[in-house]
Amino acid sequence: MSTLRAHRPEELKALTQSLLSPGYAWEVGQVREKGKGAVTYALGMPVR
Repeated sequence: MSTLRAHRPEELKALTQSLLSPGYAWEVGQVREKGKGAVTYALGMPVR
């Protein structure tokens, strides 16, 4: 991952808003581990 392309969760939520469609869901979040940096993620998943 390039840190030049890293986004905050709020930015990823805004970016995925234009991708909303029936049958598809987006999850955006951030995982932190003590003593390490945070990992921000965006997962696109089909809804069954």
